Amino acid sequence: MKSSELAEYLESQEHIQEWINIKNVLPTLLKGNFNGENVYEFNYVLDTNKKIIDSNIGVTQQPYDSIIPYHTHNYVEIIYVYNGNCSVVIEDKIFQLHQGELIFIDKNTIHKVKQINKNDIVINFALKKDYFSPSFLSRLSNHSIVSNFLIKSLVNQQSANSYLLFRQSRDVDIEMIMSNILCEYYSKQIYTHEIIESYLIILFSILIRSNTISNQPSGTKRNDTSIISFLNYIEENYQNCNLKKIADTFGFHPNYISYLLKTYTGKTFSELLKLQRVHQATILLTNTNLSISEISEEVGYSSVSFFYKKFAEVYKISPKNYRNKFSL
Repeated sequence: MKSSELAEYLESQEHIQEWINIKNVLPTLLKGNFNGENVYEFNYVLDTNKKIIDSNIGVTQQPYDSIIPYHTHNYVEIIYVYNGNCSVVIEDKIFQLHQGELIFIDKNTIHKVKQINKNDIVINFALKKDYFSPSFLSRLSNHSIVSNFLIKSLVNQQSANSYLLFRQSRDVDIEMIMSNILCEYYSKQIYTHEIIESYLIILFSILIRSNTISNQPSGTKRNDTSIISFLNYIEENYQNCNLKKIADTFGFHPNYISYLLKTYTGKTFSELLKLQRVHQATILLTNTNLSISEISEEVGYSSVSFFYKKFAEVYKISPKNYRNKFSL
């Protein structure tokens, strides 16, 4: 899809029946009550065919003439105003968003979106916990408000009322990037995931560089910045990385590093290392003629059978089948 076609596509979407279908299932999602209003739990994202989106990133368009009631979810949400306006309520705080503006809402945060009109186009991005891979997070600035927010979002027990509001004054770069992300998402072509991830890195980097952040969480703790450093080390040294080497590099006890990684990412060191290794393997499988045994050794596995096992744990497919399916 081209950017010139995107506006027409978004404006043409039928949303009335879609919203009726969503409202019909709301009673089954009831979680509690806030200020006399029902609070629902939305822990899955539906596509335009009402099917659950299983991938780690989901994009939906809010139905016009709809009110999204108070709810929480177990993923990070980005609400972006493509056209028009919308009002987002986080607990009892009201935020008026205009075209080109966006807000990050953390998991477990009670919020709702007031009714929008037919000319308003509001896009919701759902970024699940597993989306924030070591490779992704390590590419963000260590001391930025955005990376700090994303790292904190990985903590298992996250406090509510956590958000970041960006008022961009119609920043052309932001609007162009968001348009590119949407075009890529709706096109669903080969390498769509990688391209969207790259656009998100650019988006977050521009937001980091911007000084128009409306709310600043408390100062970054040493633990938060250390996590980024650990993830970056794993990404760069995945072939022969171990906890002792990280400990020697950063001056922490291996057990403490293991504790921080598990607490802040929900994954053990071994799981993070495996993710980085098999991710690198996918690049080699689809872009080189190296044999699978050579790739296994290249990414740090001396045993090919062990490499097969670890690869299948992540991608639910063998390295050979992955190469056959995704190679150009």
